[in-house]
Amino acid sequence: MTLHHPDRRFRSALATARHELVLVRSGETMSPVEREGERLLLLNLLRRWVRISVIWEERLAALPDVRAYVEWQARSGIQVRTSAQVPLPISVVDNTTAVVGPLAGGGSAGRDREENTTVSDCPETVSMLHYLFLGCGTRRSRSR
Repeated sequence: MTLHHPDRRFRSALATARHELVLVRSGETMSPVEREGERLLLLNLLRRWVRISVIWEERLAALPDVRAYVEWQARSGIQVRTSAQVPLPISVVDNTTAVVGPLAGGGSAGRDREENTTVSDCPETVSMLHYLFLGCGTRRSRSR
């Protein structure tokens, strides 16, 4: 899931993030262009002192192009963890807005991928997804 999500609520939450962004990554890899766009967005958030934490599915983080990106994240001050299994991709901004999906292995792309993604600003849903994030990561990634 790329952070350049089509939903206005999520884009607005990212643009005004003040405290924290948490990401759970599984399934799909990003293109180099998507990765670079996300890298710039994450750098902007770090410059604003937004704390960023990412949990990568181990299988995905082990791919050579993704591994380099994960290592860059760790060197940049992003808290990076891995997990053997990740239930689904999640993004949570300031514990106010969350994105779930698309589900890993769905094989969806483009518009289908967007339709299989849910954005919520319901406090109970966002809190539950943040709690799920806290329980996912078990290992800290190391830069090489």
